Amino acid sequence: MFEAYEDMSPVKLFASGLAAEARAATACLKSLPEHRFMIFAQGRTGSTLLTSSLDSHPQIRCADEVLRRPRLFPVRFI
Repeated sequence: MFEAYEDMSPVKLFASGLAAEARAATACLKSLPEHRFMIFAQGRTGSTLLTSSLDSHPQIRCADEVLRRPRLFPVRFI
């Protein structure tokens, strides 16, 4: 699973964020779906169940928590 931010060294945290930014830049080159959505929810409110239920539909793809790790450009993920 994921390591807590507090337990990560600054170098490892930076490398992790940089890798995520590289994946985001690559994903921007792909064509985007016509309709996109984002679910905002507080922890322990059933958002994981909701996203896994939506993800089971063949025409819907739900990613994990997009802001789980620190991002250089968080707006790019929203």
